[in-house]
Amino acid sequence: MAYSDRKSLNPASIALAPEDAAHAVRLLSLILGSQVEKTDKEVMHVNERAELAKEIHEARRARDKFFPSEVFADPAWDILLILYWAHHVQQRLTVTSVCAAAAVPPTTALRWIENLRGVGLVGKSRHPTDGRVLWLDLTADATEKLDQYFDGLLDNRASPHITRARVAA
Repeated sequence: MAYSDRKSLNPASIALAPEDAAHAVRLLSLILGSQVEKTDKEVMHVNERAELAKEIHEARRARDKFFPSEVFADPAWDILLILYWAHHVQQRLTVTSVCAAAAVPPTTALRWIENLRGVGLVGKSRHPTDGRVLWLDLTADATEKLDQYFDGLLDNRASPHITRARVAA
């Protein structure tokens, strides 16, 4: 890679697969001598959580082919699901892309984003070089609660939404 190519890489935009992120954490823990390392079982559960969140979101959007979308409108849950998936695949999402994923009018999605920010589940940050771009992320509290929610679904097999994520395990 030429030097000029390296200058254009933005570390904030590099996405890692969950497995790669786990390997990076393991490597950093070895370098730093810390005990941050996760077991392979924990890494697998993280992958299952992210996949399950994505599947549930996709299943919710599939209903729109058969029913009017306003019948099942639940933008807050859609926003949390897509941000949870993005968190686990190390992807930053803009306000615009999250609004589109919520499958409601942009003004409705923006109102729900602000509601979620108000209760401490979603954070908003500016792009470091483009002030027009705003990123959304789950707060640590929201991530922990969703981890627990998906762990419960995966451990108890209590949801009809569990398909490939559980079968593949």
